[in-house]
Amino acid sequence: MTAAVIRADDQSEDAAKDAAAEADRAMDWLKQAVAAGFKNAAHMKQDTDLEALRTREDFKQLIAELEATTEQAK
Repeated sequence: MTAAVIRADDQSEDAAKDAAAEADRAMDWLKQAVAAGFKNAAHMKQDTDLEALRTREDFKQLIAELEATTEQAK
């Protein structure tokens, strides 16, 4: 959410860098949550708090891995 707020409030190059850093930090936390056991890919795909991450390749990859794991478990 912080990345989205930064982008909405300021269109400068510095703000873009700050937003990217916040998005990187959010991805780190999300990966830690998954490693700790949070595996609800469907929720992550719809959670509005994660909107700023959805276009990132690492987010897409994380979702794909979670969905593949879920399919294998069935």
